[in-house]
Amino acid sequence: MDRRNFLKKAAAFCTRIGLALAVGYPAFAFVLHSGRRTVQVIFSHQERRGRVSFKDNVFLLQEEQSVRAVSARCTHLGCTVQHDPVSNRFVCPCHGSAFDAEGRRIKGPAEKDLETLPVALSKGGDLTVSYVL
Repeated sequence: MDRRNFLKKAAAFCTRIGLALAVGYPAFAFVLHSGRRTVQVIFSHQERRGRVSFKDNVFLLQEEQSVRAVSARCTHLGCTVQHDPVSNRFVCPCHGSAFDAEGRRIKGPAEKDLETLPVALSKGGDLTVSYVL
């Protein structure tokens, strides 16, 4: 084999390896790192002022005798909903979905209610809300 043919074959081999890495690495990285993780949001007593509190994509809804938590992610495409204190609704700024004060769907392209999240009371009086990403 002469020098010219060797260099052509070496260049072709390196190109194939480069393409395989460019395509293969993102696929393997996705598979290896796509594990779900649990996020905990802690609402201290000072952070729980008013009927609706917001922290880290979680709305804490406080009534006289109960406490609930709902996700702030719209069930349509995952935008962060906002609380409208005047109408006491959650509204998605992206596509106009609306949810009532309990997180139930009222209107819009979203077809499901906001996700209800578990709430636990700690010994110090803090509320912990857990959800999976």
